[in-house]
Amino acid sequence: GGTDTATVTITINGLNDSPLASDDSLVTTPDDPTSINILSDTTGTHFDGDSDGTPGGAYDFWFVANDSSNTLYVDKTNSTSGSGTLNNPYSTIAGALNNITSSTQVIRILGNGGTDGDLR
Repeated sequence: GGTDTATVTITINGLNDSPLASDDSLVTTPDDPTSINILSDTTGTHFDGDSDGTPGGAYDFWFVANDSSNTLYVDKTNSTSGSGTLNNPYSTIAGALNNITSSTQVIRILGNGGTDGDLR
């Protein structure tokens, strides 16, 4: 296998806006396990990670990229002959970096630990 070197520039145009925060409180007694739901959207609706109708839960999901035609996908469980699409992602980040064709492409890493559980 050959090697290649490339330079990747990532630009983030951040905003200097104030964080959104709200007060929450909870009173409990010693040895009384309890929890508080603090994740909510901009309307105040609490997030329901596992869609069971109760706020909270396991948040095990990912977002669809805004423009899949401009996104290269990486999933280490795929074969080494991936093409970078969602249905046939690259198996390594290096594979995606070596195939960038424009400075506006997005590399999306799918958080799949594979059989070994290692996310690297």
